[in-house]
Order: sequence, then C-alpha cells, then structure tokens
Amino acid sequence: MNTSSLVPGTFANVELKLNEDTHALMVPTQAIIPRERDKQLIVAKFGKARLVSVTTDIRQASMIEVTKGIMPGDTIVTTGILFIKPGVNLKFSKVIK
Repeated sequence: MNTSSLVPGTFANVELKLNEDTHALMVPTQAIIPRERDKQLIVAKFGKARLVSVTTDIRQASMIEVTKGIMPGDTIVTTGILFIKPGVNLKFSKVIK
C-alpha cells in the first residue's frame, strides 16, 4: 500500500484474526448468568437443573467462549433461566447439538 493513498479521516475495514481454537465451547450469551463474583450456567445433569460456575473468554455478538466449568456434551439451558431453581426437574422441548 502506498502511503500517499492514506488520507486522514478516511474509513477502513480491518479484520484481525487471532488464535483460533477449534475446540472452543461456545454458548449463547443469553445463557450466561452474571453474579457478583463469577458467571454461571444452568446445566442439566440426570434431568435436574444444576448451577455451574464458568470462566469465559472471547465474546461475539451472540456467542461466548467458555474455557472452564463445562465439558463437551453437557446440556445447558438457554431460555427460561430466570425461572429455574437448582435441583428442579427439567423437561426439554428442543435440544440442539
């Protein structure tokens, strides 16, 4: 690029690719429950709701990377999280893999 083509005040689109983790666990941002000291997800274990503390990393518009707290294959609750209490029985109308 020729420096004479750069004009102060002009607009440019820049795309920066950082390390890409192909094994990242991405969850919808609305599934994250922010707490005072940590963040939590509701995970279904044996048909019951369980609150799990998680560590997050990179956030996109609708998804966030979870680095600690859940494993591949865990079932997380993404809707109705305000009405779910720990230990309550869960029934899923739709499961997305």
